Amino acid sequence: MIALKPGVRLLGLSPQMVFAHTVVTSLWQDTGRREIIITSGTEGAHTDTPRPSGHYAGNALDYRTKGLGRESLELLQRELANALGPDFLVIVEDVGGENEHLHVEWRPRRIT
Repeated sequence: MIALKPGVRLLGLSPQMVFAHTVVTSLWQDTGRREIIITSGTEGAHTDTPRPSGHYAGNALDYRTKGLGRESLELLQRELANALGPDFLVIVEDVGGENEHLHVEWRPRRIT
């Protein structure tokens, strides 16, 4: 089951993030949890350091991970980063805190 936290907006989500969400849902099954909760999309205020958040442009989604367990969370993060490749940022924020979540953001590398 996939659910949105109340107030979450997906308006303007980029095609890259639709792809990323598909990969997240596929790998999430390996954690043993059935429910995926998107806790942030294009709404709200986000940290803009060191650069503006990808949420505003539809290039980031956050997923609730509280209670997942450190080992499962680290494995999920690693597998997602490998599956999505270098143009995506996959990090866990607020580890162990009330707002712990997996942040997945499309950040294409510059081609030189």
